[in-house]
Amino acid sequence: MRFFKKIFTTICLVLVLNNTAAFAGIFGDVDANTPQGKAIEFLLNKGVGEGATNFFPKRPITLAEFLAMGLQAADVNDLPQNATTRFSDAQNAWFTPYIAKADSLSLLEDFKGENLLPNRALTKGEAVKLGLKIFGVGVSLTLPNENFGFTDVKNTHRLARYIFRALKLGVIDPISDTEFGVSQRFTRGEAAELLYNLANSDTEGGGTIIIQNGGGSDVPGWALFEKVWGETVNRFLWKDKINETEMMQRAIEGAINALGDPYSAYLLPTKTTAINQDLSGKTEGIGAYLSENEAGEVVVVAPIDGSPAQAAGIQSGDVIIAVDGKSVGGVSVEEVSAQIRGIAGTTVSLTIRRNGSQLIVSIKRAAIEIKAVNLKFVDGVAVLKLTQFSSAVPAEFAAAVKEIIAQHPKGIVLDLRNNGGGLVTAAVDVASYFLPENSVVTKTQYREELSQFNATQRTTHAPSFTGYKVVVLINKGSASASEIVAAALQDQGVATVVGETSFGKGVMQEINFFGDGTALKLTVAHWLSPKEQPIEGKGITPNIAAVDDAATTDVDEALQRALDLF
Repeated sequence: MRFFKKIFTTICLVLVLNNTAAFAGIFGDVDANTPQGKAIEFLLNKGVGEGATNFFPKRPITLAEFLAMGLQAADVNDLPQNATTRFSDAQNAWFTPYIAKADSLSLLEDFKGENLLPNRALTKGEAVKLGLKIFGVGVSLTLPNENFGFTDVKNTHRLARYIFRALKLGVIDPISDTEFGVSQRFTRGEAAELLYNLANSDTEGGGTIIIQNGGGSDVPGWALFEKVWGETVNRFLWKDKINETEMMQRAIEGAINALGDPYSAYLLPTKTTAINQDLSGKTEGIGAYLSENEAGEVVVVAPIDGSPAQAAGIQSGDVIIAVDGKSVGGVSVEEVSAQIRGIAGTTVSLTIRRNGSQLIVSIKRAAIEIKAVNLKFVDGVAVLKLTQFSSAVPAEFAAAVKEIIAQHPKGIVLDLRNNGGGLVTAAVDVASYFLPENSVVTKTQYREELSQFNATQRTTHAPSFTGYKVVVLINKGSASASEIVAAALQDQGVATVVGETSFGKGVMQEINFFGDGTALKLTVAHWLSPKEQPIEGKGITPNIAAVDDAATTDVDEALQRALDLF
């Protein structure tokens, strides 16, 4: 038996040439002696353009063409028969099976509308992102530290993480030293080169490692694993119950669970979809952030403001012990989250433990589309409430900043209570409005032998609130990205922190999305404050303690304590 293991992906991408003939001249418009010609020959070997006279390398490539070309280059050949798609403009066409397959692999999560526009020309930046996703190349969720000096791709650009990753891998070149060409139309020839480079990359996220049977791997116990696998597949009584894909996924899942880290997990396709929904701010469920405590129990970090969970009385610190009457003891937080999610309008029953007592709470699920930034003015003070650090935050926060400046308030309250975190890129963007230019927002600290990757995240744009008095509100439901912002403003001396000690989630996860729709969420580093104070397990201690009394629904005592400082 032979196993194939690809770095950062579970899809087999062993490159087998099916035709050894020299292809020079097969396409009349391709010079096989150029790098681009070599890339096009590679694609032809994969079945791209078979039977065609010309390749049209200078023609702009469409979204549908790129997906088809990319899936063939990655040896994803099990296209669905009689395929249909969720897109009204991608039915009954030559590309429909490719669109359906790409969607099943979570490659089209960014496309939310009824129409895909499959025949529109693809830009260079879009092609890079799709190419990395097709080949399962991991892309960090954190903001790139490098500044490549491109005028068209700043660190805060929505595609910056993907473009910088591709540049570091060496799979694509910018059009000049000062411009990447992010919005430039991508040609079929350029697409061929990108896909060829991704398929043949030997660096992290590309290339293929072949693990030979009988000890060709440096993975401890791999020979035993192969033996157990072979015995199972070849001798298990009910052959029809053997699903090798699921077996391998569950084996990897178990290996990651054995780490005992509540934040690390191998995620199956349904869970990667949920993560993408969370980061976009749109999902269906009860609206609560969950984590695990030291005992391995699933605990509520915070209910989202205005959510069904909050309306039902769910509180930060509640321990979930059963879902719909079924115990979740020993079940991962991702699995519990998947059980709680569901179609809007349906009901889920949670058995929770609070202060030593058990409660059963029935909650009607709803469509949760979170407005990340909410602004109001109280007694001449701007109160900015952030519910989470989703991908929508930079645009929403920028709009709120303009409104605040126009109103000339006497101060600003940044309310991060019950904000369970989100994208660090969004957190850095928010902090940049308050801190002096080029200030440290946070630092990442990897394990000792990876210390060369330790990095400092700095502000990404000029501040807008210089001269304003600022108060940051936190509570025990403020976690992760919220704590990064609170710590940065506190350490840099630009804000007074009021409230309760925060949750204490100060470790960084990188999520690597793979071509088969699965993902690895792995804890890789500590987040430190600008003064290098750890957050994990400690939280942020407020300068002034204040707690909102849940019994007084008409008064927000913590907010009032913050307003009293102006």
